[in-house]
Amino acid sequence: MYCYICGRVCDHHPTHLCDDCRREQAINNEHTALYILLNEARVYCPLGL
Repeated sequence: MYCYICGRVCDHHPTHLCDDCRREQAINNEHTALYILLNEARVYCPLGL
């Protein structure tokens, strides 16, 4: 089976992604979640921070 993103041969996984692409996807999801939290928190923080 080939990874959908990078095209490398990988083991069978329901997402059809290799380990490296799944790791990158998890990191990107975490960064996105933190960015959303920071955007929500800026309402409660002073402008100078």
